[in-house]
Amino acid sequence: MTPAAAQSFSAAPNASFVLDFDSEDGNFSLWRATDLTGINALRARATFVRKGQHRQWAPSFAISVGSEGADASISFTAAPRSGPLMVEAALWRGGEPSAEETFLLTPAFQEPFDIHVDWTEEGLVTFTVFSRAAQAVNGYERRQVNLGQAPTTVRITGSTGEVLFEPLQLGHVAR
Repeated sequence: MTPAAAQSFSAAPNASFVLDFDSEDGNFSLWRATDLTGINALRARATFVRKGQHRQWAPSFAISVGSEGADASISFTAAPRSGPLMVEAALWRGGEPSAEETFLLTPAFQEPFDIHVDWTEEGLVTFTVFSRAAQAVNGYERRQVNLGQAPTTVRITGSTGEVLFEPLQLGHVAR
């Protein structure tokens, strides 16, 4: 078991989902949770199943946690040709990105992979992506974004493709 997986995650009651975002080219899908009482973590197994084609919008999905005009997000974009996904963590304030960090050891298109998102009451958000590319190192890659306060919402978006989250769980990590 890797150190990142050694944390004790407990899924919240009625907070386990299967999401299949099958968004037509150029269209947008959204799922959100607005009550994070007692929740400080998200666990998901994701597979980018299909890439659409659109002249303006790339096949992508993102997981964001936020509160009062600020969001910490991790985005996954599929390149035009099959291969590794482009993965980036960022802080967003007023609709503008900052503190962008690119992941280097990313999952491949159609590879099932795990995503862990954890946050503290102080607003430190940790994004961890487990992939085959990272197996030679430690199995995962991690980035942190500081919101400055605990998130109050979780939002998942997708566009111009299909991504399957099976399962997606909200819960609590004991520290």
